[in-house]
Amino acid sequence: MAHEMATVFDKNNREIYGVFSRNAEKVKQFSADYGVVHQFNSLDDVFSDDNVDAVYIATPHNTHFDIAKQAIEHGKHVLMEKAITLNKADLDQLEDLAHQHNVILLEAMTLVHMPLAKKVDLVPPVYSGGAVALTEIYSFFLNHPRPLK
Repeated sequence: MAHEMATVFDKNNREIYGVFSRNAEKVKQFSADYGVVHQFNSLDDVFSDDNVDAVYIATPHNTHFDIAKQAIEHGKHVLMEKAITLNKADLDQLEDLAHQHNVILLEAMTLVHMPLAKKVDLVPPVYSGGAVALTEIYSFFLNHPRPLK
């Protein structure tokens, strides 16, 4: 998934600031493939870098909670591959933390292409940041006061 995300960035003339992996060879290859300048040696290095505003987590599911928790506690916005967490309790805790730290926590799902979103006309206009539109849809589904028809 990280390669797909990097390809989208590349096609849209966007730059990936940095990359981290437990495997140094993968970091070198990924950086070479996508022109990534900063290669981090640890997650602590990622989270302590003031130039990092947001992180994209494409690790195995069982690592999502711990990495996202650290990122949020360091004030980083988080985009995480699905499944966002292994259970509801972990998701509730991450959502509470994100609210406390005033950051966005978002699962990498393309809701705008799902039939339900089209059926109920929830597809918002695309903003130059994109995350705002997805966050609005995400909030709508979580907080909607009445059942959708």
